[in-house]
Amino acid sequence: MDSILCLDLGTKTGWARRGPDGRIWSGHENFTPSRHDSCGVRYHLFRRFLRQQGIKHINLVYYEAVNAHKGVAAAQVYGGFCSLLMTERVVPGFLHYQGVPVGTIKKAATGQGNASKDDVKDAVFRLFSLDKKRTQTVTYDEADALALLHYVISTEHK
Repeated sequence: MDSILCLDLGTKTGWARRGPDGRIWSGHENFTPSRHDSCGVRYHLFRRFLRQQGIKHINLVYYEAVNAHKGVAAAQVYGGFCSLLMTERVVPGFLHYQGVPVGTIKKAATGQGNASKDDVKDAVFRLFSLDKKRTQTVTYDEADALALLHYVISTEHK
């Protein structure tokens, strides 16, 4: 079974993983630099996060393919993270990267391509049988990454 990493890229990144044993876990990271840091610190933190995730041992990486951003800074962060993601493990071995459109992810999770953030979060709790106690700790970004993982598992990697 392939090891999969799914990402909702941004300053606040959601992530979900399925290990080769089928175990699933998820979380979220905040790459906001402190007021005394340069903006480049967020890229250093993202690279460190990828290495902590064991990027060298992951076979497939999927990310939310976003075509429109709320602002220039969001677009720059997204582009920078995509670049780091695709260059972090060039050698050894092959690593498959693929962007999946937001509407496709939402439709797979909820049945509607224009579902709200709350609808996606509710669907993820149902799809993965998450404990309702986690409602307060699962962010929208993490829910989006889990919805992406659901899409990948249900459509391409059974």
